Amino acid sequence: MFKENLNVIILAGGFGSRLKTLFPNIPKPLVPVQGKPFIFYILEQLNNFCIKNVTISTGYLSSKIQETVGNNYKNLKIFYSHEKTPMGTGGAIKLVKFKKQKDFCLVLNGDSFVNFNLNKLFSEHKKKKSNITIILNKIKKRSSFGSVSLGSNKKIISFSEKKQSKEEGYVNAGVYLFNSSVIESMESGKCFSLEIDFFPKQIGLGLNGFKCIEQFIDIGTPISFYKANEYKFFN
Repeated sequence: MFKENLNVIILAGGFGSRLKTLFPNIPKPLVPVQGKPFIFYILEQLNNFCIKNVTISTGYLSSKIQETVGNNYKNLKIFYSHEKTPMGTGGAIKLVKFKKQKDFCLVLNGDSFVNFNLNKLFSEHKKKKSNITIILNKIKKRSSFGSVSLGSNKKIISFSEKKQSKEEGYVNAGVYLFNSSVIESMESGKCFSLEIDFFPKQIGLGLNGFKCIEQFIDIGTPISFYKANEYKFFN
């Protein structure tokens, strides 16, 4: 079964600069949403997927995350990878050391959530012989997010920075399925961003999108944080 051949990482090392006006001393994944730390919704989702192990990549206020989350969540066993200095989303992934390296790696941002079907994601990833699949979500105004353009067969053909379009379109929902060989090929000890530095260079190299119709939510800004408190996380 593919889940037994899947490593999982939650990226939880960011500073959360735009939320500091509301939560000056709380790491973003621990911001309370509907009465509990945001990261617990992600852990609940992984538990519902019957995932057994997850590594949380920490940086800013890492000790608070470990103290709050601990080493287990229901049937999930939790490990930690700590950035001593900021490494960016790409550098943080490369830094993770698993007890057992598996063929695939699911990466989730610790400040966003989207309901998606893991079985369908993996099936499409395999069917298209993808190296990386990015979950995409269609929103009405893309100006707050970097947008993604798709070509034939859901191949990603370009990325646009924030504020370049106010029209409806697809955005990165913060969930990625990698062939682990792609992560192994990344340069070690380097600070870099997946979204800005790495993904654009993977266009034409098995980089595909997976359309998810469920609304995704992020807590990166005060406005989106307030929206998250109205979000229905599980159907």
